[in-house]
Amino acid sequence: MRCLVWLTAAVVALAPPPVFAQQPAAVLTLDEALDLARERSPAYRRALAQASASGADVRAGFGTFLPSLSASVSWSGNSRTIL
Repeated sequence: MRCLVWLTAAVVALAPPPVFAQQPAAVLTLDEALDLARERSPAYRRALAQASASGADVRAGFGTFLPSLSASVSWSGNSRTIL
């Protein structure tokens, strides 16, 4: 009898919890699903950052083909008045 009590207690303790009805999943449109994926995807954010950096490199490289202009002014002399 004692063994039966222990066996029953073990079965109750190891039994999986009861499963309750789940709420139906919210329906997403394709645009909502894509926006959600973009917000949560580290690979997508990394790709955007790399594309932005590449664009900056292209603009910086283009600057080497543009003409440059520089100017300088100097003065040297004596300001002594001779009478």
